[in-house]
Amino acid sequence: MDPLADAMRTMAVQQPAAAAPAAQAPPAAAAPAAPAAPASGPYELSFLDKQLKFESEADAEVVAAALAAHPEVTSFVLRGNTLGIGAGERIAQALEKCPNLKDCNWSDLFTGRLRSEIPIIVKRLCGAMRTAGVQLRSLDLSDNAFGPIGAESIQDFLESESAFSLEELRLNNCGLGAGAVTVANSLLTLHQKARAAGRKLNLRVIVAGRNRLEIPGALAFARAIGEIGTLEELTVHQNGIHRPGVIGLAEGVARNPRMARLSIADNVGGWEGAEAFAQALQNLRELESADFSDCLSKDRGCRALVQAAVRLPKLKVLNLSGSELTAGVAEQLVTAWSQGRNDTLVTAWSQGRNDTATLNISTNNLSDQFGRIRDLAESLGGRVDVGESDDDCGSLSGDEAEDGAVDEDVNDVGLLATSRTDTSDGERNSGGDDDEDEDEEEKEYYDFDDEEEDEDDYSDEDEDDDYDQEEEEAIAEAKGRPAVSSLASLQASQPMQQLLQAAQHITVAGFCAAPTAAGLRALAAAGSERLKKMIEPFAGARDQTESARLFLSVIVAASGAEPVTMQAVEVLDTLLITVSRHLRRPIPTVVQMMNHVVAHSDMSINREENLVDPSAISRTILETAVLQLTQRGRLTEASNMIGHYFPSTLAAAAAPGAAAAPPARQTFAFNFSAVNTAATTVIPKFSFVLRIAPTFG
Repeated sequence: MDPLADAMRTMAVQQPAAAAPAAQAPPAAAAPAAPAAPASGPYELSFLDKQLKFESEADAEVVAAALAAHPEVTSFVLRGNTLGIGAGERIAQALEKCPNLKDCNWSDLFTGRLRSEIPIIVKRLCGAMRTAGVQLRSLDLSDNAFGPIGAESIQDFLESESAFSLEELRLNNCGLGAGAVTVANSLLTLHQKARAAGRKLNLRVIVAGRNRLEIPGALAFARAIGEIGTLEELTVHQNGIHRPGVIGLAEGVARNPRMARLSIADNVGGWEGAEAFAQALQNLRELESADFSDCLSKDRGCRALVQAAVRLPKLKVLNLSGSELTAGVAEQLVTAWSQGRNDTLVTAWSQGRNDTATLNISTNNLSDQFGRIRDLAESLGGRVDVGESDDDCGSLSGDEAEDGAVDEDVNDVGLLATSRTDTSDGERNSGGDDDEDEDEEEKEYYDFDDEEEDEDDYSDEDEDDDYDQEEEEAIAEAKGRPAVSSLASLQASQPMQQLLQAAQHITVAGFCAAPTAAGLRALAAAGSERLKKMIEPFAGARDQTESARLFLSVIVAASGAEPVTMQAVEVLDTLLITVSRHLRRPIPTVVQMMNHVVAHSDMSINREENLVDPSAISRTILETAVLQLTQRGRLTEASNMIGHYFPSTLAAAAAPGAAAAPPARQTFAFNFSAVNTAATTVIPKFSFVLRIAPTFG
C-alpha cells in the first residue's frame, strides 16, 4: 500500500446547516466550472503509530511530499514514529508552506533518540510553524522525554503570535523538571502579549502529568493559569508536588470558573491541600470530574472536598481513592453523598444537589468495616464506589490514624500532624512499582516508557550527571512574575522570582549563619532531593552538631512573625530522613542530634557548643515541630529521650486530635531526675549529657 495515500485522508466535518427553503426549486443551469481549488474543509495528514524510522532527509521525503501536495493541511499527526535531525529538517522545510495548520500531535516521536537531539528537532519544527504564520490550536508533545532543557525548545513558539490561538497544550510525561517554570512563564508571557495585541488567549487544556514539577513548577503553573483564567482541563498527576505547591495550584485553579476536568492525583497535598481545593471548588460550577486520588487527603481533607463537591451541579465523578480514609468518616460520607442528610458536613444539601455524581472511595482504610460500608453504599443507590475488599489497605497505624482526623481541635499554630507515610520526597507519587527502596523508586520515576527503555528516557546516570545542571540553569534563567492572588501559604511577601533565585543559591552553611524566614522558604522550595545532597556531607558524622545546628536554625527562622511553620516541618523532615539513613550503634544518629537540640533549647545550661542563640527560639514552634515529626515517625528512636525532655509533646502525640498547650518554661528544662535512667537505657554512651548532668544533680 502506498504510505502517502494511506497517510492522507479528508476529515469529515459537520458544516453549519443553512436554513432550507420550503420547496426545493429545480437546479439552475450549471455555471462554467472554475479551476479546481483545494477543498475548504480540514485535512489531516496522519502517520499515526506507523513505527517508521525517519533518519535522513531522504527518509522524510514521503512526509514532505504529502505536506507539499496538500498545503491546506490542518492536522499533522506523527505520533508513534521516530524522527532524527536530518528528517526533522526536511519536514520543517515543508511545514513552512502550510499556513493553515491547526493541530499537531507529535507525541512519542523520539524513541531511541539521544536527549541532545530532541530539543534541536523540536525547536526547528516549531520555528517552521512560526515562519508559516500558523495559528495553532493544539500542540501535543507528550511522551517525549526531553527534560528541562527541552522546555527551551518550545519557549520561542509559546511566546509568539502563532500561539495566540492556542487552546490545548499537552506535555504529559516529558520530564520537564525545572523546565516547567520555563513553560509556565512562557504561557504567562503569551497571555500578556496577546492582550497587548488586542487578542484574548483562550487556553482551555493543560496536561502536564509525570513531569516532576515539584513545588517550583507547581507554583509557576499556578501563577500562569491564575492570570489566564480560561482553563477547562488541568492534569498534573504524579508530579511530586508537596503541600505548598498543591495549595498554590488551588489558588490558581480557583480563578478558572470554566474548569470541567481536574486531576491532582498522586501528589502529596495532605489535608491542607485538600482543604485549599475544597475552597477553590466553590468557584468551579462547571466541574464535571475531580481526581484527588492518592493525595493523602485523610479524613479531614476528604470531608472538606465532599462538602464542597456535593454542591456542584454538573459533577459526575469525585475520586478520593487512596486517601487513607478511615471507616468512621467513610460511613458519614457515603450517607451524606447518597442521601444528603448529614448535618455535620453541610447544613443544606438539598440546595444545588447533584443526584447523579459518583464518589470513588476505593483503596482506603476501611479494614473490617469494608463489607458493612459497601452494603450501605449499595443500599443507598450505588453511587459510591467502594472498590474491592482485596484492594482495601486495612487499618492505619496509630501515628497514621491520628493525622488528619476529623476532630476539630488543632494546635496553636493550626497545623495538624502529617502521616508518616507522607515522605519528604513523595515516594507515593513516583509511579514506580517499588516503594521500599528510594533509589529504585527514583529510577522507576524516570522510566517514561513502561514497555521499552529508550535512549531518550532518563537513567540514574542521566539524572545524576545532567539533571541537576539543567535544573540549575533553568531556574537561574526563570522569569519572575507577580504572584497569583497572594499565594500567602508559601510565599508571604516574597515574590516568586526572588524565591526561585534564592532556592537556586541557598546553602546550609549560609542559612545557618543567618536563619531567616526567607531563607527557610528557599530551603523548602529547593526541593527535597537538592536539600538531601546539601545535608549528606554531615548527616553521617559521628558528632551530630552540624545536623543539630541546622535543626535549631530552622526553628529560629520559624520563630518570627511570618507563617513558615509548614516549611520548617518539611525541611526538618528531610533532615531526619537523611540523618536516619546512617545507622550508628549503640547511639543512633537521630538520638545524637536530638540530644544537642534539647540541650540547646534550655537557656539555663552551660553549653560546650554555641549552635544558635537559644533566646531566639520560640518554645511553641519547637514543640510543634517535634510533635509533627514524632507523629510522622521520624523521632521513633529518640522518643524515650523526648519523653523525658518534652513531656507535653508526647502527651499530645498520645492523644489524637488534642491541642498541644503552649508549653510552660519548665517543659523544656532537662528532667535530670530521670537522666540517669535515660543514660543507662536510651543513651548509655552519650558523653555530652553525662558530662553536664552532675552539674545539675
